Amino acid sequence: LEVEADYYNAVPDGAIDDRFGIAHSDFSSPEYEKLNQIGKKKWEECRGLGRSFGYNRAEGEAETISPGELIALLVDIVSKNGNLLLDVGPEADGTIPPVQMERLKALGAWLKQNGSAIYDTIPWERAEGKTVEGDDVRFTWQGHLNVIVLGTPKARTLTIEGIYPTPDVRVYLLGKRGLLKWKAAGDNLQVILPEHLPGRSEERRVGKECRSR
Repeated sequence: LEVEADYYNAVPDGAIDDRFGIAHSDFSSPEYEKLNQIGKKKWEECRGLGRSFGYNRAEGEAETISPGELIALLVDIVSKNGNLLLDVGPEADGTIPPVQMERLKALGAWLKQNGSAIYDTIPWERAEGKTVEGDDVRFTWQGHLNVIVLGTPKARTLTIEGIYPTPDVRVYLLGKRGLLKWKAAGDNLQVILPEHLPGRSEERRVGKECRSR
């Protein structure tokens, strides 16, 4: 406790994780483990791109998280009030192995188009959802509701369960100009997607300003 007190006295706005071995912590930092619900306080998953922390020459494609899984992991964690601490293991000469670089480039490309649904957001009233078409979605909040589809949409429509649209709702797709068409489908919001979706084909994000019923 004395060490902790000295730290806060020196850094009043600092934060301490749960690895100090004491009762108090400002946030938890599980390794290779996610939460099943929105965390009441900030937390951070710590993991590597593969199964090791640091470079492991025995690891290849099979042991490294896929680009789509990495993006879905980040989205899921952020929707539940978490951060992702991602370990990258360089080789002895400082270069990033190609299998890891591929993942980082894919994540960077996705964030370049869809980062506004991640950065400076907070959890919504719930983290997870489904569409009638069978898509898994995650929610974040930024003065408007962000709905992030995990994977490629299964149809030209996204009928999001439990989102009751009001007449003034506006729906847009990051990476594409203009508003998207939508309609009420019972108590759900049905969004009509464009024929050609911008960005990579693995992940799509639809953002909306709407109200839950």
